[in-house]
Amino acid sequence: MTDRSVFHNLKAPILEPPKIARILFDLCVGKKLNCFDAPADLGETCLHSTVSDLKKYGVEIERDPAKGSRSHHNLNWMRDAPDVLDTGLYLLVTKWGYRLPQGVQLPAYNPKKQDDQPDLFE
Repeated sequence: MTDRSVFHNLKAPILEPPKIARILFDLCVGKKLNCFDAPADLGETCLHSTVSDLKKYGVEIERDPAKGSRSHHNLNWMRDAPDVLDTGLYLLVTKWGYRLPQGVQLPAYNPKKQDDQPDLFE
């Protein structure tokens, strides 16, 4: 069972991670992202597409319309639930090169995906 503290102790990949990994990492540590913050902080100019791609991997991301805004954009975040965080940790470590701190076990990968979604390792 993973909690958010594990992500704060992950070691960064040796090579610069792709933007999808940076977005997933920020969501896993508890940040809430919208399309206005992501370009400045993460170099992400198409957050809605990246969130959609992460959902294809089985990552559960919540979307709420931003309140008090005339523009139509969403606030994206991840629930603080062990099964949701397990999937994020598994992807960061096995697909995008983040490294676990000593003594932390890699959780099982049990994505909640639909039949038409691609498999992570195909």
